[in-house]
Amino acid sequence: MRVDGLDEPMPAALHVRFGDGVEVGAELLAGPHGVLVEVGAYTTGAGTRMPAKAWPVRSWERRDNSDSDSDSDSDSDSDDNHTGLLLRLGRAL
Repeated sequence: MRVDGLDEPMPAALHVRFGDGVEVGAELLAGPHGVLVEVGAYTTGAGTRMPAKAWPVRSWERRDNSDSDSDSDSDSDSDDNHTGLLLRLGRAL
């Protein structure tokens, strides 16, 4: 999971976009067992209702691709140009 605009995992409100295009609110939470990403219940693009879930953050790294030397004149809003975190999530709790 990519989180733009943060330098380290800390409590924050997030906006998550799933592969089917559905966007939902989420939270990055710090607790006694580490950092979690919590997503509220939502409905998929196909109409399936999904319950609220939380995923533990197994590891993270800072990402700064805004200085990448791309061969093409890419749009500054491209998914390849961002500063933030790359979170590796564990299994949903």
